[in-house]
Amino acid sequence: MGYALGQLFPNEINDMFVAIEPWLEQLLEKAVPWLPSWLADVVIEDGAPAALDLLYDVTAPYIPADYIREWEGMAAGANCSVRQIQHVSLFPQASKAACTIFLSEKNATKGGSGFHLRALDFDPTSYVADFSTLFVYHYKTKPMFANFAWIAMTGCLTCMNNVPITLSEKAYGGHSQLIPYGLPWMQMMRRSLEYNNMNDINNYIREVNNANSSTPQTVSIHIGYTDQKNQSIIGWEIGYNFSQSFGWNDFTPTPTHPVWRDIVLWPKNSNPTTTCVKDMVDAQYGSIDADWMANYYSPNDMTGDTQVVGFDLKNMSVYYANSRKRTSQGPLCAYYRQRTFLDMNALFNEPSP
Repeated sequence: MGYALGQLFPNEINDMFVAIEPWLEQLLEKAVPWLPSWLADVVIEDGAPAALDLLYDVTAPYIPADYIREWEGMAAGANCSVRQIQHVSLFPQASKAACTIFLSEKNATKGGSGFHLRALDFDPTSYVADFSTLFVYHYKTKPMFANFAWIAMTGCLTCMNNVPITLSEKAYGGHSQLIPYGLPWMQMMRRSLEYNNMNDINNYIREVNNANSSTPQTVSIHIGYTDQKNQSIIGWEIGYNFSQSFGWNDFTPTPTHPVWRDIVLWPKNSNPTTTCVKDMVDAQYGSIDADWMANYYSPNDMTGDTQVVGFDLKNMSVYYANSRKRTSQGPLCAYYRQRTFLDMNALFNEPSP
């Protein structure tokens, strides 16, 4: 797996590596103050490429073998170095993004079905915008999988399977213990959506975030799932030997973030911001849908500078935008750009060639 993708996009994949390597060096150099010392020292002494090589070396024993074979196939198909693909796939291990996770259902939403906003706040000027892709994996023995990402980045950043269950993440700073070895978080997220029900997914998340796991997860993040089939939403705070789940009633209310029935919301934790989150949610409560999330909430909170994805799970549709490509015109940030409307049923049901 991966060879066909490499054959389809050899020029794009190799162009991406040329563009992104200097940017990755700058990214890791800026991250040195908060990187764990074992990785920061390598960045300082040997440079970002060596640090990314080290990230692969210490995580490779825990990465599912089929994912590694996909990287190797992609490299063979595109005639590029597999190390370059590993760098692109693993650099999120050494980065932080503010982001918004917004899950809603039942009483909070229009028609009572599940809606999910993924707003990625990272770097709208990064070169990844030029290589944004949506890949759909048509598995035969497990749920089909849609990955809203960038060429050569095969782990899950913003994802949906055909159950349908949706998944997104954001940074979490509340659990500081990190380990160098273990399962990278994007590969963990992708693996979780290969299950077809939330009970198995929740058990998997607990297992990999336990110190006794054979594939321990290594960094601290928030993740959020929306499951239309079983009408459930759940958020997680996870890290090495730590996991805590959140339903809508597990939050401590604050003046700016009350408890909303049937909503799990982690707003972005960075500037800029405009309209008050509480005011927007209060005004729309009971009529929230993917259109409002993607086209009103996102731009008014200025969240999703790099990517905006609004999922309508019942209707299997998506509002989708990425930050501006270098060859394009118009607003830079994804939250101000025109959304593309996607019919996910059509994509999942596309016949084999």
